[in-house]
Amino acid sequence: MALLSGQRFIQGLPSDPGHWTATDLPIKELQEWVAAGFPLGPGFRPPDRHPRLDAPTTPLDQIASRLDAKLARLRKANQDLVNPTNWLVPAMESDIEAIQARWRLPSTYVQFLHDFSPLRVQIVSRRYFQGLDLYGAAELFAAQNGYSFNPLTSERIDTWPDDYVVIASHAGDPFVLDLSHGGPSDAQVLAAIHGQGTWDFTQEAPSFFTFLERLSR
Repeated sequence: MALLSGQRFIQGLPSDPGHWTATDLPIKELQEWVAAGFPLGPGFRPPDRHPRLDAPTTPLDQIASRLDAKLARLRKANQDLVNPTNWLVPAMESDIEAIQARWRLPSTYVQFLHDFSPLRVQIVSRRYFQGLDLYGAAELFAAQNGYSFNPLTSERIDTWPDDYVVIASHAGDPFVLDLSHGGPSDAQVLAAIHGQGTWDFTQEAPSFFTFLERLSR
C-alpha cells in the first residue's frame, strides 16, 4: 500500500517484508496515514548525486564519474528506490565529522567519502565474483565490526592492527587503508583472507586512488 500510494515511511526498510522485524514496523506513521484518509505521498525519488559526477574537474572526480557510470548500469538493471543501491552520494556532514574524530584519514579518501560516498555499493567482477562491498561514510563504523571491534562485547579486538581501517570487503575478506604507510594525501590498500586464524595482509593497491581506479574499470 505504501508503495502504491508513494508513502515514504517504509524508506530504508528491506525490500522483502519477510526480513522486517517488529521494531521496524512504522506503526505510528501508518496510523497517521490511516487517520488522514490514505493520502497520496510524494513518492520515492533517486538519491542526490554530486554535480561533479556529470562534470568532473579533478582526477578523483573523473574516477568517481567512471565508477558512477558503471554503477548506473547496475541501477538500470535492478533498482528499488525504497531501499536504493549502487549510488554515489554526498555524505552527511555529521558522518564525516564523526569519522575524522575517530581516524586521521588521507585527504583523497576523505574527499571521496565527502562528495561520492558509496550507498550500498556492491561491485561484481571476475576478480570480485561474490561482490565487493565498498563502504560509505554512513557504514564505515559498522564496517569495523568483527575485525577491529567486537559489537557483542563492545570491546576492541587486540589482534587487529590499530592503523588498519576496513573500507571494503569481499565475502568477508577485508580491504583496509593502511594508515601507517603513506602520506597525508593517500595510503595503500591491503587485503587478507578471513578465517585463517591470523591475518596475513598483502597489498591490493599502492593507493586508494589506484584501488578506486581499478574498481571503476
